[in-house]
Amino acid sequence: MKRFLALLAVSAACLALTISAAPQTLPVLYDSSIKTPAPSVPSSDIARVYKELLSAGGTRLENECFEGKLPAAPKLAGLARGAFTRKGAAQVAWLFELCYTKRYPDHGFYGLVILDNGRTERVSSLQLTALYATATELYSLRDINQNGRDELALVWQTGDSGFSLTVLALLEQASRNLKALGDLIVQNSDYNDNIAWKVFVLKSNSPVFIATPKSRQSSIVKLSLDKPSLELQTFLAR
Repeated sequence: MKRFLALLAVSAACLALTISAAPQTLPVLYDSSIKTPAPSVPSSDIARVYKELLSAGGTRLENECFEGKLPAAPKLAGLARGAFTRKGAAQVAWLFELCYTKRYPDHGFYGLVILDNGRTERVSSLQLTALYATATELYSLRDINQNGRDELALVWQTGDSGFSLTVLALLEQASRNLKALGDLIVQNSDYNDNIAWKVFVLKSNSPVFIATPKSRQSSIVKLSLDKPSLELQTFLAR
């Protein structure tokens, strides 16, 4: 027992030391000054992947739409590369802007397609449930929970009457469906204050998220995942 407690104390000390050195040693999870480039792919590829989305979930997606129809022309909102459904894969995640929905008429609704060497592996939908929420970025995370699969980072924003919020939603392709790991608030501003965080991650089975404020001198803080502001459906899983 004493040996176990000693090892536990050493582990805690190592974690504290690692956290204190975060800006120098840990991977960056989010930085507002680094913007994901807009997707640059041929329109023919966009149309082909959008067709895959409609083939897998078209009728059910259309039934969600406020006006009962999906966009005739595809609107690509994001693109990310990684190994999302299995270790070592070379896959591409395509995020399409869809429509306002009947239940959430002022919230973003999106379709997500995972391709593996041109083959459709997974088709899902993402409904943002926070008022006026809109997705702004999509990028990959290199296996932050050490399970052999990369995660997706979805940045979304909302705001009204002098208030704005930027949130980093962490997503993972589980065995048969798209799963939300949780949300991290990365920027919060109103008339009186503006706090933006540079976020780092200590990779492990239970990742540790820490941050430093970008606009002021302050100590490093540990961030906790909030309940996701997302509703997810999966229509195809291979």
